[in-house]
Amino acid sequence: MKNGTNSGMDNGIVAEIDQEIVTRNIRSSGVKSVGGASIREIKRLVDNIERDTGKKFVRMEMGIPGLCPPAIAIDADNGKGISGVAPGVKIMPLRFLSEKGQGTTADAIKAIEYAVSNGARVLSNSWGSEGEDPNEGRDNQALREIIKSAGDRGVLFIAAAGNGHQGVGYDNDRDSKPGYPASYDMENIISVAAIDVNDNLGSFSNWGRTSVDIAAPGVKVFSTVPNNGYQDTILDLLGMTVYWDGTSMAAPHVAGAAALYWSKHPEMNYRSVKNAILSSAKKIPSLAGKTVSEGKLNVENILKNF
Repeated sequence: MKNGTNSGMDNGIVAEIDQEIVTRNIRSSGVKSVGGASIREIKRLVDNIERDTGKKFVRMEMGIPGLCPPAIAIDADNGKGISGVAPGVKIMPLRFLSEKGQGTTADAIKAIEYAVSNGARVLSNSWGSEGEDPNEGRDNQALREIIKSAGDRGVLFIAAAGNGHQGVGYDNDRDSKPGYPASYDMENIISVAAIDVNDNLGSFSNWGRTSVDIAAPGVKVFSTVPNNGYQDTILDLLGMTVYWDGTSMAAPHVAGAAALYWSKHPEMNYRSVKNAILSSAKKIPSLAGKTVSEGKLNVENILKNF
C-alpha cells in the first residue's frame, strides 16, 4: 500500500503500552448485538457456543500486541497489506495486562517508567479504566506523578479515551467514572476518541469537550493478524461477525503522527508537537462540542502546514 512518506522518527522510539482490544457488532441468530464487547466477553461467548453446539473452534490469542504497532510503524510502499503512519519508527512493546485484560496500576507505572528510561519519546497507551480504583489510592497518585514526570522529561503521552460503560460511550467531562489515564488534566497527554470511515463517532467511544483532544480511525480497523494476514475481523463464524474496534485502535494512529512530525522537526518539544496535531485536525460535525479540536487526525495537514 502506498503511503507517500517513508520515514518515521529518526532513531526514535514509540512505546506501545497496551491491554485488551474492544470489539463490537456481534450478530448471530439468537445473540443480541453487543457494543464494545471485551476480549474476555468474546471468549466467553465462544465458550458458550462450543458448549451448546458441541463444535470446537481454532483459538487465537486476542489482544493488541500484533494489532496496534502496525498502525504506527508498519512498512510502506512495499505492495503488501497496510501502511503505518510513521514507517520505520522503532516500536517498544510493553504489555502489562494479560490476554484477559487483567493487571494493576502498579504494573502500568513500571511500564511507563521503563519506556521513558529507555528512550521512548512517544508513549501510545491502548489501555485504561472506568474511573480510578478507590482501593489503589497510592498507586493512582503514583500514576499521575509518573505521567507528569514523563512530560517533564519531554515525553508525549497518547491515551485511548475509553470504550464506554458496557460498550456505550459517555462524556469523560461529566461522568463520575471518566476514562483514566486519558482524562488526567496534563499538558503532555493527548486523549483520542474513535471514529469510523464515515466520520461518525464510534458508538462505544468516549468523548469530552475539554478532556478528549482529537479522534482517529478506530472502527473496523484493518491490521495484521497471525499467518501473514490482514483483516478487520476478529471472529466470523456461525453467522456472527466481530470487528476490531476501539479507542485502543485509534490512539496508535495519533502516536504514529506524533513520531512522524517529530522526525521532520526534531527541534520541537512535546508541546509544539501536540499543538501541531490538534491545530491541524480536520473539523467534522460528529465531534462538534465533543473534543478539544472538534476534529479528526489529519497527517497530511500536519506535514504541509505546521
